[in-house]
Amino acid sequence: MNQHNVHLLDLPNEILFLILRKLNNVDVLYSLMDINNQRLDSIAQDQIFTNILNLAPILQSTDGISSSILDRFCVDILPRIHKNVKSLTAESDSMECILGAGNYPNLTELKLLNFNQAIVPRYFMDDSLFGHNHKQQITDIILISDENTIEITREEYTQNVYAIILAFFENLKHLSIVMSSNGNYPRWIHTHPCLSLYESLPTTFFSSTLTKLCVNVTGLDDIYVLLDGRLEQLTIFTVQIEFISYRISTSYNTDNLPNLKCFSLTCYSVIGDYDITILPLLRRMSHLEELALFLNISGGSTFISGTHLDNEILIHMRQLHTFTFYIEAVHGIADPGVRISADDIKRTFTNIKYSQVACMVDYVDPQSMMYRVFSLPTKFNRLEQVTNNIPNIVFNSVTHLKLRDENAFKHEFFVRVARAFPFLKNLSISNIRPPFWRFNEHYLRDKDWCSIIEYSHLICLDVRGANFYYLEHFLNETKTHLPCLAKLNVDYDDLQVVTENFTRDEMRRNCGRVKRLIVQHPIVYPENVYRYFPLLQDDILHIINSEELIIHRDKQKLKIGDEVSWSGKSRNERGRGKVIALGTQEQCWAIKNVIEETSSTSKCLSKVESKSAAKQLPTVDSSPMSSVLRRIRSSMHSAEDEMSNPTTMANSKPDAPSRLISIPSSASSIIFTSPSRFTILKKLGEAHMVKDSECSSDTSSEAVLVIDEEANADNTDDLQTNTKVHSATSKGKK
Repeated sequence: MNQHNVHLLDLPNEILFLILRKLNNVDVLYSLMDINNQRLDSIAQDQIFTNILNLAPILQSTDGISSSILDRFCVDILPRIHKNVKSLTAESDSMECILGAGNYPNLTELKLLNFNQAIVPRYFMDDSLFGHNHKQQITDIILISDENTIEITREEYTQNVYAIILAFFENLKHLSIVMSSNGNYPRWIHTHPCLSLYESLPTTFFSSTLTKLCVNVTGLDDIYVLLDGRLEQLTIFTVQIEFISYRISTSYNTDNLPNLKCFSLTCYSVIGDYDITILPLLRRMSHLEELALFLNISGGSTFISGTHLDNEILIHMRQLHTFTFYIEAVHGIADPGVRISADDIKRTFTNIKYSQVACMVDYVDPQSMMYRVFSLPTKFNRLEQVTNNIPNIVFNSVTHLKLRDENAFKHEFFVRVARAFPFLKNLSISNIRPPFWRFNEHYLRDKDWCSIIEYSHLICLDVRGANFYYLEHFLNETKTHLPCLAKLNVDYDDLQVVTENFTRDEMRRNCGRVKRLIVQHPIVYPENVYRYFPLLQDDILHIINSEELIIHRDKQKLKIGDEVSWSGKSRNERGRGKVIALGTQEQCWAIKNVIEETSSTSKCLSKVESKSAAKQLPTVDSSPMSSVLRRIRSSMHSAEDEMSNPTTMANSKPDAPSRLISIPSSASSIIFTSPSRFTILKKLGEAHMVKDSECSSDTSSEAVLVIDEEANADNTDDLQTNTKVHSATSKGKK
């Protein structure tokens, strides 16, 4: 065979299989099926490429290409290969199309991305098409939840989601319901719908077949409940817990757990002595083969050393062969003259089960020290309160990092950070002291750096709590290269200074990729800001019915500042955000009209106009949007006059929007800030605007203009909502 004239079809099947197995199965199917070549068509349908399908990557884009790919799979490809599919991964929004393409008689594993509670009645019920065909067939369910701000009590979510799923699939062996990796601790852990079983009946979450469980729970009580015998076959248990208090609330079954072989516990807030909360639990697991502990301990008198772990935990686990851990704790100093070093702590880890161990020690103040001890290679994904004291190791698993120190961070330190955290995505800096802050050291400032640092994966940078020097350091392309920076959390005045009022050329490269600019007090950005940040996005406004809201705790009460979610059949129809106001249909439409009217000119407002508007701001509003607010109030009063006139009301019905509405930057000030999108609620009778904005790094939040026709106008902080309103929505509903 001529080496220089070999074509793909000249290769034997064995070689073709070796080549194609290096590709994604979905790519192979899409590229080789139905291309008028019987040989390639037959190869693509082999079980190697059809047993496991991951359709999620091609569906995560919202453009027309992904839609056409999905259509082709559902119409041409899946009907021919559905009998071979054993494992399927897909976006929740595409499930109806995918499941309708075949019967999938051999499907045993299902993984859904962007899962939400609306999926349960649609697919996990007896009368659903999927449920009828697969309730006895499915053995593995992995659900990646996107409901990180779901506004429903955890007890209700447990009953309506967790318990139903476990009871419905009769032969379920593996259940995982976890938060998307896009979630951001600590915010998400307090809002994610965790499993809550405290004081529940033994039959609430019961299974005689489940062997693997991965969930998030509210408290230590929930772990004890799960291990009280209701999951008798459980062998692998991975759990993340919101907090662990001083002791459990009641007494539980403390019998040994002979079937449990693998246990992983993550808790970022262990309060008090862990030896009276966690140790008794671990001592029940004498048959463990794998153990993972990721703990952040506050308070308590126990010093966590290798000797302590040996004597208190590992001695009870004779079959243990793998121990992965990260333990962070603050410990009081009995004798200020005795300083414990990282090497001192490492020397206590002599057991071969530890493999390699690393340690970090920082003296917070004269009375206390903070130490971190962890196994290598690292498995944890976030690290907080990190000082200049970074060990010479690589943290490949860490994607979220928070730096904080009383001593200044210098360029050399950030070089070490880039090397130590090669996959860093989120970086927060808290340090008010710049390098060379003394008068006689200023000449060293420009000599501090000699190489350009690159953070190849950094998406979000938060320097609001830092000296403006660090902002300059990261945005200046002669010092730092940020090819993926999309979100910048910053003090606006500092940003003006370091960019020389958005004219400094050496910062345009890093700023040019930013899509989200988060400032403490939203303002009317001048035109040059948009030129400096050409990808800066406007925010999106929805209009929905209050009956679609999922309200936190008491569904009959809604108050300013509440986080809300609203339901929908698809991801684009669902959303979440924060409440700042509440009102009638006409009032909300008046707000929308003013915002739309303002959007065409907002980007052309000058800096002088922005400052002038801020100076004229009424005290109650604390916003630079005085002129816009006055127009809103005027529209509100006009709407109220129309509402009081039955004739006018009969002849004036607002048209429903046909698309999402862009909120201009000039309207940002009337919004209770949520990370990338916003919620606007209008209070009945007058415009009540929240004074200060709150920001978050969660990029998945959405915006909503919620309409409630029967809001209680008597109490600003405790509003009654009527779930039977008939308001207009962004989907055209009236």
